[in-house]
Amino acid sequence: MRRATLLLLGVLWGSAPAGAHGLNASYTEIAVSPSRVEVVRLMTVEDIVAHFPVIVDRTGRITPEALQDAAPAIFAFLGDHLRLTLDEGAVVLEPGSYRDRAGGTFVRFEFSRSLENRPSVLALAADLTFFERLGPQHINFVTFTAEGRRQQAVITLDRPRAAFSTGYSPRLAQCLAFVRLGIAHIFLGYDHVMFLLALIIIGGRLAQLVTVVTAFTVAHSLTLVLATLQLVTVPTRLVEGTIALTIAYVAFDNFFVAGGAHRPLLTFCFGLVHGFGFAHALREMDLPRSELVPTLLSFNLGVEVGQLAILALLFPVTLWLARQRFSQLVVATASGAAFVCGVGWFVQRVFDWSFMPI
Repeated sequence: MRRATLLLLGVLWGSAPAGAHGLNASYTEIAVSPSRVEVVRLMTVEDIVAHFPVIVDRTGRITPEALQDAAPAIFAFLGDHLRLTLDEGAVVLEPGSYRDRAGGTFVRFEFSRSLENRPSVLALAADLTFFERLGPQHINFVTFTAEGRRQQAVITLDRPRAAFSTGYSPRLAQCLAFVRLGIAHIFLGYDHVMFLLALIIIGGRLAQLVTVVTAFTVAHSLTLVLATLQLVTVPTRLVEGTIALTIAYVAFDNFFVAGGAHRPLLTFCFGLVHGFGFAHALREMDLPRSELVPTLLSFNLGVEVGQLAILALLFPVTLWLARQRFSQLVVATASGAAFVCGVGWFVQRVFDWSFMPI
């Protein structure tokens, strides 16, 4: 039943523009027990034939000999470019068996790994090479099972990462895990880093910049709570497009801002928008209500720590830059680049055009 549901999702998704082949999707099934993680990855025969050196018979099926020859390369590709992270670090999965189900559409590749400690947070991430090989419109449907509870997510080029809670952890360890997740969400979110860069590049007093960053955190915390509790629901495409516009606006504002006294209010308003984007990562985890308060507080703390870390890295640069004769040129160039990226991401996210390099 689960496999049929995933297949139906893939067919429905595949009805949208999705590249050269009909079912432009693969599937990942992850199961975590106290001492082991088991991963099954399903690839279509069509994808394997198109992207790996294999031979098919007259019926279009991969011959057993060809599959045996290609299996090591496919295992390596899936392991290297569709990575698993448990709590603090990446996990190297051990390849297991594979089989082409008779008359089936998929080839099944099995991975596993023994665990010393039961993890609290698991994340799956696809890198750019994964989509370069399988196509920018490729979709990886993920089903995650732990403690008898099932969660699902979708990995795409625009959203290459999904995170899940295993439902087990001492409270302190779980809070620390979500603090780390919040920090990672900032450093791995290139659009949020660009937003902060556009805010900080014009310089200013440290206290003023900290106020700007904290105003952003307070605002996104509000909408993060509302969205995660599903008290307010906003379409993802609208949220992502608006986030891109906030980057473009701040970058454009850099050409006219004087003193930046209005920036705390501005970033507070924009932080409300960004909070809906953060909420998507937490909703995918399907956290129990009893865990929402410490989880949200921990995640927000991690976001604030990540932002202040970026500020700490950039503030000395702004101080040095302010003393240089070419400072205005650098600010204008950086702001112009941020503006172009913001507009480009807006067009890409709203109209579903994949043309931006990041």
